[in-house]
Amino acid sequence: MTSAAGTRGSAFGLRGFPVRPSSGASVPGRALLALTLAFVVFGLLSVYSAGAYVAHKQGLQDGHFLFGQASRAAVGLLAMFVASLVDYRVYRKLAWPILAVSVALLVPLVLPGTEAIAPEWNGARRWLDLGVTVQPSELAKLALILFIAYQIDRKSDRINSYAFLVPVTLATLLLAVAAAGRGLALFGVPGPWRRVPMAARAASLLPLAAALGLAVLAHGEPSPFDLRQLALGLGLALVLAGLALAWRHGTAGAGPVQDLVALSLVLAAVLAIRPGGTLLTCVQRSLPFGAYWGLFVLGSGGLLLAGGTALDLGLAALVPGSERRLPRTDAYRQLAGAAFLGLAAVGGGLAISACWSWRMAGSLLSGDPRQTWLGATWLVAGMGLLAWPLERRGPRVAAVLAVVAAVMALVGLLAIPELQRLWGL
Repeated sequence: MTSAAGTRGSAFGLRGFPVRPSSGASVPGRALLALTLAFVVFGLLSVYSAGAYVAHKQGLQDGHFLFGQASRAAVGLLAMFVASLVDYRVYRKLAWPILAVSVALLVPLVLPGTEAIAPEWNGARRWLDLGVTVQPSELAKLALILFIAYQIDRKSDRINSYAFLVPVTLATLLLAVAAAGRGLALFGVPGPWRRVPMAARAASLLPLAAALGLAVLAHGEPSPFDLRQLALGLGLALVLAGLALAWRHGTAGAGPVQDLVALSLVLAAVLAIRPGGTLLTCVQRSLPFGAYWGLFVLGSGGLLLAGGTALDLGLAALVPGSERRLPRTDAYRQLAGAAFLGLAAVGGGLAISACWSWRMAGSLLSGDPRQTWLGATWLVAGMGLLAWPLERRGPRVAAVLAVVAAVMALVGLLAIPELQRLWGL
């Protein structure tokens, strides 16, 4: 059976290997099959060598254990044959579910109080007694193979992109160091942790900018339709806003959440977001289009910083003695400054967009649902700033609205285009 992609299944399937239409099994397919059979034969010989003497001592036939192992090997080969007849695309769809099931089965092995279904045998807990005794690690091996194959297939265009992976990896490590240093300082672990986050954040600017530049080159132009560019731009804007406000207020900023948010955006750009998107038209390559989208990204980065700072305040409230390690007045000052920055930048972008749309089409609306969403985000952020003068609960209300505005900014910039694509809009 030959597919349109130029693949053919052998006697054992092996459909994933590219072959010539006129050939039989591919060379990698033959090699994999031969290697598997060689391991099976080696295992049988090892069992016979070690088990013949034990079987003889127990009054059994010398090949007692060999026959038992051979029967299991036969079942395994039959299962391999059946599995090879299934289209590999089915396994691609099952990669995530099988991984989730294997992780769920592994969790009881390490949790206390689950000895009833995960008893300790020979000093270790490796088996689950669910009426049928199973060893979850065996399923996990299969799940890991399928998941890695799925990820390689899904990201085949990025496997050899070292020019992009190097700055992304460096930025990831630096942001992780910043988050870890601020977290240790927040929890009162002794050490020079207060200075680490600022240095790591500042050092992450260069690799973040390099990764964004490479994403632009890969797409051919700076574009808000390339979600990878948007994710990296949001991470860069968040770090820039954090450094600017920390320098402005003379503090090291808030807790680790803002760095974790930036880290998540960078990881999403590599692991979860495919590069691409529609190319810009001649009209969209104009200065006003680039100006208001640049302001949207900068303002959304400020809103993310405000939301992260609000979450830092909530985290600090759970840590005893955090008031002296994270002065609440400094955190509130950073929250208000980040919210104001986001409000000013997003508002400026909306103003430019409305003027340009009126000039081009005679309407204040451009037709892009993301801009409408950012308009609603701007209103929520404005409500947060107006809540500050309220007595007692004003800062808390402002913090909650900052988190809501940050989530709305993320949804508007990254999720709305994906929903449009999925719905065919």
